[in-house]
Amino acid sequence: MPRSLLTSSVLLLMLTLFWVRVPLMRQQPWMFTAGGVIDKSSTAQQEMAYMKTTNDDNEGALGTFMYKKNRTGAYIQKVLQPGAQKRLLKKAHAVDTQGDEQKWQVAQANYDKERVRKNKQLDVQRKERRDAAKAKLTAVVPCLTLAEVEKLRVNKINLQIWWHRQFDKNVPAAKNTPSGKAKRIEVLMDAVGRYVRGEAHPKNDTQESMEQSDGNDAQGMPRCEDEHDDE
Repeated sequence: MPRSLLTSSVLLLMLTLFWVRVPLMRQQPWMFTAGGVIDKSSTAQQEMAYMKTTNDDNEGALGTFMYKKNRTGAYIQKVLQPGAQKRLLKKAHAVDTQGDEQKWQVAQANYDKERVRKNKQLDVQRKERRDAAKAKLTAVVPCLTLAEVEKLRVNKINLQIWWHRQFDKNVPAAKNTPSGKAKRIEVLMDAVGRYVRGEAHPKNDTQESMEQSDGNDAQGMPRCEDEHDDE
């Protein structure tokens, strides 16, 4: 790979990782999807774009720079007496020998690992919920008459609306759907009307299936009674 292209790829990957690490910014799930920037990056690119969880190196370098720039050493020699300097060095040595910094780094590493584990667990749970929701929608048999719809409970009416929302842009979003069974029935029947007229229908629907009527409804679908809740 040309060096310029490799550099551009690494830069893009670093910018992507930086975007992800900035707290409280909007989530960008496309970065982690198959074929995304991170997924397509090579091992070498990932290693070049690697960033530590802390900024200790830069902060240490900044501290050293400011120590020299502000002439802190000269100030200490001028202000502190030899005895005070000795006590200060002794205190600093005691702090270093306690291993607090090492303990903190170990705690930080353990926290990072636990955070990764929890995030992976959350990803699995989200996928399970998405798969369950998808299975629910796949199993939906659309109700096409008012008589059928009025027999449904509100949760099944909501599911019917959700089914139509997949392909009918005129179905309002969930947050904009009016509350109350009667109003939701109105929303559903409006969607049913568009579906029956052929103005909105799933992509896998065919004219042939819509014309079938042997033992089915006008759309060639099994009748909706199977979806009714037991009263």
